[in-house]
Amino acid sequence: MAYTQDHEAADSKYMQTTSEGYGDTTGLSRDEKDMIRMGKVQETKRTFGLLPLLGFTTIMLNSWESVFPFFLTGFLNGGGPTLIYGYIFCFFGSIAMCASISELASMYPTSGGQYHWVALLAPAKWSKFLSWLTGWVSVLGWQAGCASGSFLGGTIIQGLLVLNDPSYNYQRWHGTLILYAVVLVTVFVNTIAIRILPALEGVILILHVLGFLAILIPLVHLAPISPTEFVFKTWSNGSGYADGLSWFVGLTTSSVLFIGFDGACHMAEEVKNASINVPRSMFFTIFLNGALGFSMMIVILYCIGDVDNALSTPTGYAFIEIFRNATQSNAGATAMTSILIAMIIFATFGFLASASRQLWAFARDKGLPFSNVFAMVDSRFAIPLYSIGLTAVISCLLGLINIGSSVAFNAIISLVAAGFFSTYIITISLMIRKRLSGEPIEYGPWNMGKWGMAVNVYAVAYSIIVTVFSFFPPATPVTAVSMNWSCAVYGGVIIFGLVFWLVSGRKQWQGPLMDRRFAEQAPTNKRSSLRAKSEARRAKPVPLPLSQPISKSKPDDSLFSASKKDKQKIKHSSFVSRIEKTASGSKKRRRPNKKLVANLESLADALPDLHDEDAQGEVVIGQAKIQTKSLKSRPGAMKKKEKLEKMERDRFNANLVQMASSAGGDRWAALKSHVQNNVERKPEFATK
Repeated sequence: MAYTQDHEAADSKYMQTTSEGYGDTTGLSRDEKDMIRMGKVQETKRTFGLLPLLGFTTIMLNSWESVFPFFLTGFLNGGGPTLIYGYIFCFFGSIAMCASISELASMYPTSGGQYHWVALLAPAKWSKFLSWLTGWVSVLGWQAGCASGSFLGGTIIQGLLVLNDPSYNYQRWHGTLILYAVVLVTVFVNTIAIRILPALEGVILILHVLGFLAILIPLVHLAPISPTEFVFKTWSNGSGYADGLSWFVGLTTSSVLFIGFDGACHMAEEVKNASINVPRSMFFTIFLNGALGFSMMIVILYCIGDVDNALSTPTGYAFIEIFRNATQSNAGATAMTSILIAMIIFATFGFLASASRQLWAFARDKGLPFSNVFAMVDSRFAIPLYSIGLTAVISCLLGLINIGSSVAFNAIISLVAAGFFSTYIITISLMIRKRLSGEPIEYGPWNMGKWGMAVNVYAVAYSIIVTVFSFFPPATPVTAVSMNWSCAVYGGVIIFGLVFWLVSGRKQWQGPLMDRRFAEQAPTNKRSSLRAKSEARRAKPVPLPLSQPISKSKPDDSLFSASKKDKQKIKHSSFVSRIEKTASGSKKRRRPNKKLVANLESLADALPDLHDEDAQGEVVIGQAKIQTKSLKSRPGAMKKKEKLEKMERDRFNANLVQMASSAGGDRWAALKSHVQNNVERKPEFATK
């Protein structure tokens, strides 16, 4: 992990809380306490409040926008009854999942999400493997989800080309190239323009609601209206499956509309007051998108018009033909479709951000190949730059499926559903086990109380149903081109992950890691050597206990003070004590080196003689010359010196003449008399 000086300065107050338990955390915010409790250092910036986060997750779900490209599978597998009643079933299932995930997110608001929770909920025997498997599958789901938005953005633009240019030669690889352009725009927003992303999400939330009205009103006003019986009662099974099985296969349409609400969990380390705002944003997202999506589902069934024309459109998307049929204009259909394209690309911004954060968190805990690279955080933008790059590359690779399969979009969507719901099943099942076993659960600010067990059971049952039927092809008979290859991709990723686990993953993965700066040293009676202490400082991060949360010790009020003045006093006292300790310590006597012993004669030999100085003020030592400054270099200095010397000589001669004349030739008597008359004497010697 990249650890810069800025991070070191920001982490200094966290480090003070680990000297004994958690220390006194009364001066810390809830987010700081959560990070300390989970053993993580704050490396990213918390820039998301509740409203930007709500815009972030709402746009990620994109429920009413996604109704248009997704509704076809459900319509072929039962028509209106599958879409309407299947949507209601999936809405309540998503509410149960959201409540279950929100409870865990409030307990442990970390970017790791599901795999971190599994590590804390699973039995110690299985915790290590299950937490890694959950993280691996979660990475698959998020990467596929990010690719789905790019896929839609690119291929719908290609559909508009077919609508407006009859001479355009449709090729599937053209859509893949446009997909790559969408990926580049998304990467730009998540890197160079990352500072404006929170504000941008708030603006997009407003456009999300306005765009809903901009499409709803023209459709209802201009399109031919189907009878109510067609919308709510007419069963239309064109998939080839049996009626009951067809209804379950059609659930994929409605279930996918609610995927992505847990993106807020993976942004938790960039959210202010995450343990409260993350659950709130997920619930608000489900209710807001659920209402808008259900309204648009009913509208599209009423306004579908000629079903055969919609299903056989050359654009590849039935809703483009529905828009054209409603407005009777290619321009009107293009304008309405452009609104959808813009909102889908906006949703990809959030998907890329969440997918890269989830991948970064998993790499930070050594769960991926080359984890040291993908766990780096760019010090300039405070973002996981390499994880963002890998997410973009995976989106481009998944886009290649479009070249070989006509139902590539269904394969990607099935992969999204399987990846997400698999992690939900593992995580919530372990929460049910913990409730049944009677083990203590450390709830966060948001919890379900006595309703938790019933909600968890319903969420798991719903997740299992959706996961199983997500691998089914949308219709039969099945050919190599119309096959839903998501089962092969899902199985291939799992097999590759298991091989990685057996080779090196089980050695480097220890579960969610506590940062080494938070690791507490175990007490010992044996005195450690300097080498042992040095190795301890370079030790790897210490894993958190996998079977249960970290136990809190009783806080000590002397470890961390709340006021700024007290902190300054403690810092000053520590500085003074170090100085006193250094001054009072016994100084070691150093044995002199015989080679360094010098006497006056050797020093005199090293100094230049006066006769070595030439007229230019240079001292010659061997072959070197040293420039010196003398009185000769100062104008008037020599004359002043000669004048002072002459005055001193005249005064001395006058004193000698005076002494000689007063003493009658006795020089010693004259000197004694001169001293007594001219030199000041101390009072205590005056009587002597």
